[in-house]
Amino acid sequence: MEYIFEQNFSNLKIKNINKQTPVVSIFLMGYNKSLEKIKNSLLTISNQSFEQLEIIVIYNKSNSLKEFIKDDKRIKVVAKDLTTVSELLKNSHAKTDFYTILEAGEYIEKTYIETNIISLQLNEN
Repeated sequence: MEYIFEQNFSNLKIKNINKQTPVVSIFLMGYNKSLEKIKNSLLTISNQSFEQLEIIVIYNKSNSLKEFIKDDKRIKVVAKDLTTVSELLKNSHAKTDFYTILEAGEYIEKTYIETNIISLQLNEN
């Protein structure tokens, strides 16, 4: 996958040339967590400045989320109790090289993913 970095007022921005493939998978660990915590975390995740995301919610009450996530095609719910990284990657069919894991109730800044992708790319060696 190829990236373009732009210098703009001393801020680095990343552009994904291949718009078809999600670049970052975010696992939201919500198994046996409250629906309110999951929704609050999903709001901060889905509003990231970096939009090429695959959001995978691990939640045992997936029907409760259907109405909330229906318009966001990036979100999928896995109704299994997956606890290890290898279980997450294998059973969720994640499509990416980059991933992060968040717990329900955690919030991330709007530029969290973009900042981390840029840092990974710049410090590749």
